[in-house]
Amino acid sequence: MGKFLLDPVKFRYERTVPNRTAETTYDLIHQWLVREAAKKIEGARPSRIKAKHGRRKVYRGWEPDAPKWLDFALHPVEGGIHVEVWAYPTRAAQAGPYQNPGAAKAGYAEALESLWKLFGYAAALPESDPEGRSWEESEALGRRDVRRGALVLLVGALVAGGGIGFNIVTGAPLVGPEWSRVVGLLVAVPLFAGVALLITGRSKIRMARKGKERLAGPRRP
Repeated sequence: MGKFLLDPVKFRYERTVPNRTAETTYDLIHQWLVREAAKKIEGARPSRIKAKHGRRKVYRGWEPDAPKWLDFALHPVEGGIHVEVWAYPTRAAQAGPYQNPGAAKAGYAEALESLWKLFGYAAALPESDPEGRSWEESEALGRRDVRRGALVLLVGALVAGGGIGFNIVTGAPLVGPEWSRVVGLLVAVPLFAGVALLITGRSKIRMARKGKERLAGPRRP
């Protein structure tokens, strides 16, 4: 836990904004942050602006609206302004991005799409997931993780039920420090592993379905 609290994962995004000054670029970014209900907006106009972005608490921490810091640096270049963004999770939301940086990078990129649109950039339509797999393959892997998670939870339930049944049949008390540690490990390990697989699998499925829908375009009435 301490490792990623001290060294959070960071992701870099960049765009070159043509035919704009640093001042107008800064002002548009500031307006976007205000509209996104960002907190703790601070900066040194017109070269740098930083804010805490994310409107709600989330469990996984890699969703587009997950709590994160956005640190913008504006560099004048020929014909416009080069915008560089470093995005990284807040302290309370570091676990998810640390465990699944690919999903966090994709989620943060999606959060920035509405800003890039203000500068005339069309939203990118990725044809694969952050690991380079097709959306179909990613969805299949997500379903596999869900099945594995359910199986692991079932094993944990059977182990717990077996322990209770053993206690009822034999009358042997499952108490004491030795039994507590054994039973705790036998129940806790499958529980946490199964829940993690279910969460990861569902996230892959949702991301894959969303990716396929975006590639397919708007539905016809």
